[in-house]
Amino acid sequence: MAGASLGGITFPLVLRRAFPALGWSWSNRVMGFVILGLMTIGMVLLLPFPKLILPSAVSSKKKSAALNFDAFRSGPFVFITLGFFLYEFSITGVGVLLPTFAVKAGFPSAMGYTLVSILNGCSCLGRLLPGLAGDYVGHFDVILFMTCLSLIFTGALFVPFGGQSAGILYAFAGLWGFCTGSFLSILPVCLGKTCDPKDYGRYYVLVP
Repeated sequence: MAGASLGGITFPLVLRRAFPALGWSWSNRVMGFVILGLMTIGMVLLLPFPKLILPSAVSSKKKSAALNFDAFRSGPFVFITLGFFLYEFSITGVGVLLPTFAVKAGFPSAMGYTLVSILNGCSCLGRLLPGLAGDYVGHFDVILFMTCLSLIFTGALFVPFGGQSAGILYAFAGLWGFCTGSFLSILPVCLGKTCDPKDYGRYYVLVP
């Protein structure tokens, strides 16, 4: 789960130098080839999940492979899915538009690459530490606490002072990345609490 954040640290810094030297097209091609190589290694290393049920105990009734929307009959599932669906808008919006905001506020364009790297670096910690804390105090409690912190940092740092100081933007990027990183690691755990383990795959595939 933290691997994406590590890529989010490296790629912006690499592209910062690659764009002037290679241009837009070839910079993205090189990045695509690197991702293809890493994903190929990951796929080769995948191991099949051991069967937990003996073949003789498996029901002979065939199950459809199509999407099963019965999960939306569950109130907790609908509530959690809607909440995370809306939360993802804020995460994507800030992650994508923060460099643009920095340029519009008068800061150099190179600062945008650094902001993205800081955000993803702190997000790496945010995907690990809150997940560990959730094992002790509850995953729903942790995600609610981190969401409240995100709102506080946005209202106290970004909105009033984000366009005035580069240091404030760097601090906000780090704090925002740490708080919102927990969303990606704790979401699957919270979702799993709304269904039986045998139905987890059918539920998770319906999350937008």
